[in-house]
Amino acid sequence: MSRRKDMSSKLKSSLEAEDQTLDDRFAKADVALGQKKTSGSKKPPKTQQVVRDTFSMPPADHDLIQELRQQLIQEHGVVLNKSEILRAGLHALQQLPAEQRLAAAQSIETLKPGRKAS
Repeated sequence: MSRRKDMSSKLKSSLEAEDQTLDDRFAKADVALGQKKTSGSKKPPKTQQVVRDTFSMPPADHDLIQELRQQLIQEHGVVLNKSEILRAGLHALQQLPAEQRLAAAQSIETLKPGRKAS
């Protein structure tokens, strides 16, 4: 029985060491890729509760999201998901002067709300 306990203890400590090594390697890789900065604290940042929503857009605008994602990857090595692309666009729009913001808003095609009936 003590042999089984000893083996279990060794296995557990081996798995914990492997997990720690893996965490360290990922942290170093993130720093090397410029995705995270090193900090003395290992506490994860507090996350905000997100709001889920749905919306419609023309296929060309949807394709533009993918095009922007590819440009960011190729030009800067930055990988963003669709939500992050849209959020970046919102922040960029917010920073425009009022006249440019109005021009951008007027350049968007107005769509009928709701979904297309099949």
